[in-house]
Amino acid sequence: VYKNGIKQGEWKTSNQDGMITKKLNYKSDHFFGKQIYYYGNGKIRLETTYKEGIYNKDGPSISYYKDGTISEKGQYENNIKNDLWIEYFENGNIKKKSFYNFSDYADSLIIYDNNGNIIDWGRRVIKKRGNSTSSRTEYDSKK
Repeated sequence: VYKNGIKQGEWKTSNQDGMITKKLNYKSDHFFGKQIYYYGNGKIRLETTYKEGIYNKDGPSISYYKDGTISEKGQYENNIKNDLWIEYFENGNIKKKSFYNFSDYADSLIIYDNNGNIIDWGRRVIKKRGNSTSSRTEYDSKK
């Protein structure tokens, strides 16, 4: 709905077959609340939450495979990944756990094989030299 030329409330987008591809919520012309994106088969592709403001993700975010099983889930705070993010194989087993502390890069992570066995883990290392800062992930391979 437009109110005084500004998007408000729920907006739905459909493909040529009439299947809903997006359910987006707006407040004052910006994303607000839960946003849902769909695959062509009608199953949810992504659910993510925005707080008031310009494209500011804040809250749970869940991605799905085409069959509806979860592919990744985690939490955003002020548009930055925070806390535990989990990636899954299509069979539902955990693929990777990444731990974020208000950063685009994981502070630590654990990688699993398709049977649930830990195959590697790593941590982010930050180095400062003068005015420059760099970071990389170091792995502690079990191999």
